[in-house]
Amino acid sequence: MANAMTRYYRADTAHARAAWAVYREDCDRLATEAEALAAAFPGSVPVYSTSFHGRSFYGLRFETEMPRDTWTAPDRDGKTQHPRANARKIVGIDKVARRQEWERICAVYDATRPTTRPNLDPVFRDLGTDWGTLLFCGCSLFEHAGILYLATSAEVGAPCEEITGGQYFAAQRSSKS
Repeated sequence: MANAMTRYYRADTAHARAAWAVYREDCDRLATEAEALAAAFPGSVPVYSTSFHGRSFYGLRFETEMPRDTWTAPDRDGKTQHPRANARKIVGIDKVARRQEWERICAVYDATRPTTRPNLDPVFRDLGTDWGTLLFCGCSLFEHAGILYLATSAEVGAPCEEITGGQYFAAQRSSKS
C-alpha cells in the first residue's frame, strides 16, 4: 500500500504495545486450537479469515475432497469444507453407518472447533483510530522492535507519530529479515 495519499505512522506507547501483545497471543491461541481440530481430521489444514475486526477460524481444507454426504462441497476460493448441518443428503445402502459417521464427525468438530477470536478493535483504539475509518482508507499494520507501524490514507492522531515513508519501509524490511 503506497501512493501519494498514504501517510505513515508509528506508535510505541505501553497501551498500544499491550493491545498488540494480547492480539498476537490470541492469534497464537487460535492457531493452537485450529491445529488441534485439524489433527482430529487427518489430511486437513486450518483456514483462517482476516478482516479489520481481527482473525477467525474459517474451516478446514483437505488434501482430498471429503464425501459430500457428510461434508459440504468445497468452496471455490479456499476449497474449505465443513460438516453438513443435517444428514438429509446421506443416501445408499449403508445409510445407518454413514449417519453414525456424520454424527461422530459433527461431535468431534463441535467439541474441538476454535473459540478464540483475536480482536483488532483494542489495537486500533490505542492507535487513535477505529476499524470503520480504516475500512474506507485501507491500512497496513505491523510490529517491529516493540513499535507498531501503520500505513493508511486516514489521518491518525495521538498517540501515533507521523513518520516518513523511508522510515516506515526501513522498519518493514527489518521486520521481515
